[in-house]
Amino acid sequence: MKLMIESDLKSLEQFLKKPLPEIPEEVWTFLDIAGFPHYENVISNIYAYYFDKERSHGFKDLYLRALFSAIEKKARNTSFKPKLKYLADWNEWEVYREEPVKKQRIDILLKEIGGNEESYVIVENKMFHYLNNDLDTYWSIDKTNRKVGVVLSLFEEKPKHNGFINITHSEFFEEVKNLQGQYLEFSQSRDVFILKDLLLNINYQIMNQRHEPGLLKFYAEHKEKINEVVELHFRVKEAFMNEVNNIGESRGFEILSKRSKDYREYSIGTSKRSKIKNIGLQIYFNEELENEHFSIYIFLYGKLKTEYKSILSKRKTAKLKSFESFLSKKKISLYSEEGRNWIGVATKNYDLNHIDFDLDKLDGLVEQWLEVIEELKELLSS
Repeated sequence: MKLMIESDLKSLEQFLKKPLPEIPEEVWTFLDIAGFPHYENVISNIYAYYFDKERSHGFKDLYLRALFSAIEKKARNTSFKPKLKYLADWNEWEVYREEPVKKQRIDILLKEIGGNEESYVIVENKMFHYLNNDLDTYWSIDKTNRKVGVVLSLFEEKPKHNGFINITHSEFFEEVKNLQGQYLEFSQSRDVFILKDLLLNINYQIMNQRHEPGLLKFYAEHKEKINEVVELHFRVKEAFMNEVNNIGESRGFEILSKRSKDYREYSIGTSKRSKIKNIGLQIYFNEELENEHFSIYIFLYGKLKTEYKSILSKRKTAKLKSFESFLSKKKISLYSEEGRNWIGVATKNYDLNHIDFDLDKLDGLVEQWLEVIEELKELLSS
């Protein structure tokens, strides 16, 4: 690994001042948690549920009216417009998923059943860039002229069938948002949440699949500098972890998790005075926090976890108040997360400025946390 001299760092500093192409911020919705953020079948199931006004969501015909509004806006000044008058007559309709037609399946079929003549909306849901479905087969679902096909897609498409019109998911949801105020009084709060989450998911899929030439061009032009920045990142983390190891070894601590790239934990030895065991001091190098570069935690394990929880469950004693006051003076926060055999006690986030960008000063910070552990031992001995 090559050494970085001052001129290299100045060159990287100039590079980092360049404006970066827009990169979508990652969002997590219930679909991501379930593992189905871009599955067409899953999205179609959700749409079909809300198209059906008989379901318990309370949105009634919101989704249907939003779809019709989007269709009519797209059909303005086209040959479609005169053919769509029958959409105003929909009162009773049925919703079908995966409707079979000539060995093919229509994603969502909407069928009006309340009038003198049946009419249809054929919905093909696309979550990817390409459209290769047999629209002619879908169109043959019925010989009536009272039908329209909709290709619902993330991006603009040009269906190769004169019976189909393209509407993007964004255009559809814009109509949902325009109309939803009329329906919120009757809708269930959980369905409003799902609606918002679905919209977030669609927007992220659009951003994530929009292959911007500018992004690839930026990478091609600056690949070497980008790799140098990545290398610098790993070298800083490596140097930080090496210093954490050195501190632990010089103080005679058992160092846990030596294979981790992100953190080390000191297993603090037994105190002869109070015979306290099973205290962990963890130092974690942050990857995600923008202005905070590392964190320090205290954990208790086994019997000490039980003892500490017992102390917390009682009315605040003078010892507990003294310990909390000590933490407050050092601007250290209580940390209450716990697992099966451990519980957090205290934590603090730092930026590298706290040690004046000098790893030799990290030992002084560890010394301050050992003082906290001594106070914790006093609390547990009471």
